[in-house]
Amino acid sequence: PGAALGSHADRPEIIEALSRGTGHSERFSATLRQKMHYVARVVANVSGTPLAVVRIAVPRKAFDAPLRRSMFFFSLLLTLILSASVGMSYLFAQRVTRPVRAMLRGLVRMGSGNLAHRLPAPRIPHLASLTRAINETGERLEQQVRQLASERALREGILGGMREGVLALDHTRRIVLINQAARTMLQLESRPVEGELLDLVVPCVELLALADAVAANPEPLAAEIRFNGAGRKPAQNLAGASRWRSAEGSRDGLLIILSDLTHVRQLEQIRRDFVSNVSHELRTPVTSIKGF
Repeated sequence: PGAALGSHADRPEIIEALSRGTGHSERFSATLRQKMHYVARVVANVSGTPLAVVRIAVPRKAFDAPLRRSMFFFSLLLTLILSASVGMSYLFAQRVTRPVRAMLRGLVRMGSGNLAHRLPAPRIPHLASLTRAINETGERLEQQVRQLASERALREGILGGMREGVLALDHTRRIVLINQAARTMLQLESRPVEGELLDLVVPCVELLALADAVAANPEPLAAEIRFNGAGRKPAQNLAGASRWRSAEGSRDGLLIILSDLTHVRQLEQIRRDFVSNVSHELRTPVTSIKGF
């Protein structure tokens, strides 16, 4: 049988075993028509002299089948671990993103003007603290807006009930506030003038000159102005102008108060005419008596 098999001394595993004591090799066997794994080991005597080489041949598939099973189970285990990780990550993300989306919807509602809306408290402690802070801020904003609306209604009620005209200008002389009495005096009842320049809205040289004088002089000034409106009788007004400082504190606007003196001047004219007539009537009898 050894002669039939031939010499195997030139096999790689034999050569490696003779040099190192143990040799390994893997190749296709033409005899068995399959891939084989060879292991060779030197058998030595007591003095260490090699006596023979023992070689074992095992089909490669004997290693591959357990390896494939191990790889299959490892891949399955890895897939299960990854699936569980993804599932847990998704659940955790949903637990976080769901209240965040609810907070975002609530903030959109509050930003659109519904300051009475309150955000629901989530179970996550940090988000719950943030929600409480947002709700407290919304409550303060609601109170401030309510207070501002009340103050605005009070201001409009006061200005609307005044007989004097009130005209407020910013530092560029644009109209920021005008009450109904000022609209009537300046014949601006049906015209929206907020934001427009005073010079373009009121073609009254005396009023514009007063505004120029107050802009150059920090002291309040007053002057009588005569306004000749189209289709109306001439009106005489007392205009008092002074500076007012903006909320930023860096710009001065103008505040003009208009008082209608037309009726007062008419009464004064009637008084003068009455005195003149009475003087004339009294003068005529005295002159007649002196003639006698």
